[in-house]
Amino acid sequence: MGPGILVYLHSMDLPRPGLRSRFRSILGTCLLLLVLASLARVWPCWNCEGAGRIWLQQSYGQALQPCIRCDGRGRISLGLKLSHGPQKVGIAAPANPDREAAEILRKIEGQIGAARTIRLSFKRSVLGKDGAASELEGTLILKEGDRFLLRFTERSGSDPRPESVLAASDGKRMVEVRGPGGKESGSSEQATPEGLNRWISSALIHAGPYLYPRFLPQGGNPKEAHPVDWLTPAESDLPGARLLTFITLDSMNSGRGRLWYDPKTLTPLKCERVDRSGTRTVTDLYADVTLNADIPDETFTLPALK
Repeated sequence: MGPGILVYLHSMDLPRPGLRSRFRSILGTCLLLLVLASLARVWPCWNCEGAGRIWLQQSYGQALQPCIRCDGRGRISLGLKLSHGPQKVGIAAPANPDREAAEILRKIEGQIGAARTIRLSFKRSVLGKDGAASELEGTLILKEGDRFLLRFTERSGSDPRPESVLAASDGKRMVEVRGPGGKESGSSEQATPEGLNRWISSALIHAGPYLYPRFLPQGGNPKEAHPVDWLTPAESDLPGARLLTFITLDSMNSGRGRLWYDPKTLTPLKCERVDRSGTRTVTDLYADVTLNADIPDETFTLPALK
């Protein structure tokens, strides 16, 4: 505040006692609010235009990343806005460019999540950028009450011995038996994680079948593990199917994904993920997907421990 303004305020002929100090208090409050506004993240980020995400060029093409100016929040402080100027880094991307695709994904998630039972078979291929590959095939059965049965056999190019896994839960206890070949053999038993089937059914859509349920977290929201940050329809190369492409930015499953689905039944048919570095591609092909079939509880009898 300049000395001329102070002299002017001091010489003001205010009609009532105390009004001068009140005026000074109001002026000081306004200055304080201005300072706080310059520090708080209340201004739309000019770099991502408030979306919180930008497209950046990577070695494998463009990738959707959190905005480096606002840390993905979409808001910045006035001080940051003034100090960095108008120069942009990357191309701003809207949070969700296709509402119809988002609605379709919501319906698929709702149908799978609400199913009393789910039964399917799957084939998975894993391909690394260095040419390393592995294949596995198996079956998965889920029933309400966190009962499930998972069987699969894996063959790796670096290890010709097949690795077989049988995992089952009766809703209270979960047993996993591994062997006879592969990297490890043996068995383990533990309490069934809370909300086990919610995690497994969510993964069918976003990341493929969970092969080792014993590592799933207790409780929580599975959508937080598979957040969709970019979603749009695309042309399908699978006959009779439609395709959604998406990108996730979470630390565990960051990368690009594609989901093929049946437009009539809204059941998943194929799921593909490419990690953030573009060095690993995992593809799951589903067959005989059946929802809400009558499955006896005896199906989920726990196998004997080795």
